[in-house]
Amino acid sequence: MKQLYFTRAFSLLGIVYFLICAPNGVAAQKPTVLKAALPQSQVNSGASSTINLDKSTGTVEFKAVGKPGIIKINGVGANSTGTIVFRGEKVSGVQSFKMDTLVTGISLRDKHMKEKYLETEKYPDAHLKMTRLEAPIELIGKDGTRDSIPFEGLLSLHGVEKPIQGVAKWKTQGASSGTPQVDLTCSFDIKITDFKINVPTFAGITVTDKVSVTVHALAPLEFSQL
Repeated sequence: MKQLYFTRAFSLLGIVYFLICAPNGVAAQKPTVLKAALPQSQVNSGASSTINLDKSTGTVEFKAVGKPGIIKINGVGANSTGTIVFRGEKVSGVQSFKMDTLVTGISLRDKHMKEKYLETEKYPDAHLKMTRLEAPIELIGKDGTRDSIPFEGLLSLHGVEKPIQGVAKWKTQGASSGTPQVDLTCSFDIKITDFKINVPTFAGITVTDKVSVTVHALAPLEFSQL
């Protein structure tokens, strides 16, 4: 009986040892994408997590104010693509957006915006390179929400690249069921003249230089075990 007990115990220890230690003794392999929530111990150890925007749903929106100030212009476009990669508190990755997808609800105004000001045929894409985002490590592996997270990046628009900064809202959902997603909203302001875009005028209305931008995405959170 004792021999059987020790045999089973030894076998179990062998399995545990293999699962934990074997990866360190084999040749380097490509990162494994995990579909379940990453254990907190691995989050703290430096394993990377990726927000895959290519599989996301969402929008890119802008808000501008016209003169007279009572006029407000709201535009919306398709979701961005790309990836945002986190390793600990470090962030990297680029989001890309098709400028021609922007609409404001008035087709003639959209035509002027794209052809005369944004010049979407010449500059079809905008890119946001994330350089700093204080990822809520405690929400990488479990559901929860954090507001007002500061972030910084480099925005490439209309052939000009400028640093931007803003705030983000992070919500992790589905981690408890093994299919984690991040609902991420990034908001920031720009001056369009900084990007060599002329201040738009349409039907006697002049848009102010300051434009508020919101990028929203609901995307899978994938983990790479290094």
